[in-house]
Amino acid sequence: MKILIVEDDTPTIAPLVEELKACHYIVDLAVDGPTGLELALDWNYDLVVLDWMLPGMDGPEICRQLRAQGFSSPILLLTVRNLDEDIITGLDAGADDFVSKPYNPSQLLARIRALLRRGRTPANPIKLTWERLEVNQTAAEVRYGERRVAIKPKAYNLLILFLQNPQRIFSRQAIIDRLWSFDNEPSENAVTNLIKDLRRTLKEAGMPVDPIETIYGIGYRLNLPPAKDAPAAPESESPSAASPVRVEETIARYRDSFVEQLDELERLLSGSDPRSVAEPERRKAREIAHKLAGGLGTFGYQRGSELARAMEIQLGSPHHTAADLAEIDGPIAQLREELRQPPQPLTAERRGSYHHILLIDGDRAGAEELKREAIAWNLQIEVVSTPAETRKVLARALPDAILLDPNLSDRDEGGFNLLRELSERFPDIPILIFTREDNLSERIMSARLGARRFLHKPIAPQSVFETIGQVLPESQSPDSRILIVDDDPVSLGILRKILDPWGFEIVGLREPDRFWQVLTQTLPDLLILDLQMPTYTGIELCRVVRQDPNWEELPILVVTAHQDPTRIEKVFEAGADDFITKPIIGPELVTRAIARIERSHLRRQLKQMRQAHSKK
Repeated sequence: MKILIVEDDTPTIAPLVEELKACHYIVDLAVDGPTGLELALDWNYDLVVLDWMLPGMDGPEICRQLRAQGFSSPILLLTVRNLDEDIITGLDAGADDFVSKPYNPSQLLARIRALLRRGRTPANPIKLTWERLEVNQTAAEVRYGERRVAIKPKAYNLLILFLQNPQRIFSRQAIIDRLWSFDNEPSENAVTNLIKDLRRTLKEAGMPVDPIETIYGIGYRLNLPPAKDAPAAPESESPSAASPVRVEETIARYRDSFVEQLDELERLLSGSDPRSVAEPERRKAREIAHKLAGGLGTFGYQRGSELARAMEIQLGSPHHTAADLAEIDGPIAQLREELRQPPQPLTAERRGSYHHILLIDGDRAGAEELKREAIAWNLQIEVVSTPAETRKVLARALPDAILLDPNLSDRDEGGFNLLRELSERFPDIPILIFTREDNLSERIMSARLGARRFLHKPIAPQSVFETIGQVLPESQSPDSRILIVDDDPVSLGILRKILDPWGFEIVGLREPDRFWQVLTQTLPDLLILDLQMPTYTGIELCRVVRQDPNWEELPILVVTAHQDPTRIEKVFEAGADDFITKPIIGPELVTRAIARIERSHLRRQLKQMRQAHSKK
């Protein structure tokens, strides 16, 4: 928990700050009103404690401005003024509680704990559990089974963060923002060390499984608790980027919906004479087949998706015959059989969402071994052995990181010359030295020429991949709002399930006729439109948005089950920024959503800078 105290009498408030820190709270202190207001608006605080009389701006005024700008965390006012009218003024300004000076420290701590409890949602109880691990927040105590766990304050706060946000993926920077004070911000390596410390503490306490899942190159999140009586994963097993338990949980949730859609499809097309199927029923059946084609493929029923797509085409053909409709009974039966089988989820490998690493190394055998093991770590390694091969690869596509052995066998060109060239040409691509030489002169040379890390062979592949994960540019998950318009509740649920863990605020809309009202009320940072909807299509809604100059910067992503060039051309002509095809793969959707939001924010900032410059 992170608390901001705004108080100019530092000697008086110092004992309270120390006691709060002893109870594992993270405390920032501001000594004047404007600084306190700025910090409260810029950082994620769970509670703000305000003195009434402050230099520059008093406590009630800070409180009013915070509430006016949407600050929702609890606010506690401290003052020597305890008149009824003053209490009313403070509470009317938006304060949640009022404590008169001089105060009893233990009573004030109790008030603070009460406000923090009140400020939480019901999903964040006083006691948090994971498997046999239990955290009592009131007593600041951690237990595993009957055993009490001695845990350091920072590791304790990290554990609380994960337990309170079980589906949220946190980047290293997001963890820093929540666990460190603004004037003591560490490097991202501190987060890596803190994760290791927490894992070691819990393992020493007897936990057989690791509760923290590493999403390499992205961040960390809480693993799902292991199923009862399930064997613990071996320690050598590499954490995966997508937990199969999460996939099964989602599939189980929507399998019944797929069966219901098949029942409806069969009902619409049933009858002694297929020619008796009316056009409205046939159109409705085609819509169901379209939804099944996208939904089934997303959950790993690729064969089922193909069958549904064939039915959609058959039902939409103007030349269909009675025999054609009669033959649909066969695919429906096959679809039912598909749903009885375990799914085969599409992997990131099939859609190119792996991080691309370029390995420049003359040791082909060692490089190939590293290349094989990298797949399990969501990394795709391309191996070259000479500077000439390196330049050809870089002319074709830029990698996310480069591993370089500077002791190449090329007689005409040394590896350190190549390092200098790469650092100058591609300053944003992290370069890691990967060599058998280990002396100070090579380390100094590597540092001077811009290498981010120095790895000494022989080194375990796991250590190599962990180090790569540290330097990969992290996909930040801005706390942004996304409006998704899709009339299919299954598709809407899929998109929400994929995006929720990344900290986005999701607004789902199934009625396209309410689109403009919801758009103007929610003010989203990204708009996701399904292409094919019964009332207004995604292309029509896209055109409506682009007609209004107030929405020219809003990024729009269209989801479509069709990939024909003519249809995609219409998507872009309507003003969409990007499209994604069904079946939807989570990493691809998340990557595109984050990229579009970040690009939009950057354009907005540049525009504001130009406007400010033009006014000078």
